[in-house]
Amino acid sequence: MTFIIHAHTLTEADSAYRNVLHELAPTSPEAEPKAFAVQFNDAISVERLLSVLSNFFAALVLLLSCVGIYGLTASYVDQRTTEIGVCMAFGATRMAVFNMVMKQTVALLALGTVAGGCLAILAVHSVKAFLFQVNAASPVLFGMAVLTLFLSSFMAAALPARRAVSIDPAQALRAE
Repeated sequence: MTFIIHAHTLTEADSAYRNVLHELAPTSPEAEPKAFAVQFNDAISVERLLSVLSNFFAALVLLLSCVGIYGLTASYVDQRTTEIGVCMAFGATRMAVFNMVMKQTVALLALGTVAGGCLAILAVHSVKAFLFQVNAASPVLFGMAVLTLFLSSFMAAALPARRAVSIDPAQALRAE
């Protein structure tokens, strides 16, 4: 049996519960009454745990993607140090070198975003059961995800690009 009792304190609710229980079913065993907030929190604890775990793994994936993009961009700058030095020796501006490095990163990021977006659209049906009053195929959600990925990737790629801008043309040419 379930009772919903409105009371100001838990002791008032407890005494009202016992009175009603003894009136309706005097032989039934007494169960300890629970506050609605406690019962509600118990009911959604699994969903809350899944939400926290999902957020944690999403942040971990974002961090790993940033580390990967940083490594890829750093490798690109290392391989093209001589070329960057020659460009700077012939008068390329720092902004032109920065743009050259970032263009490659944005091209790879666009390719990955298109491929990942296609896979995400296919995977939407499997996560619908976990979402409450949220459209899994929402363009706003996909847009926010792409924007977050682009901003974090841009910051991860900007560090090696800044290093490319600071290459001394004379040292880069001597190193070859």
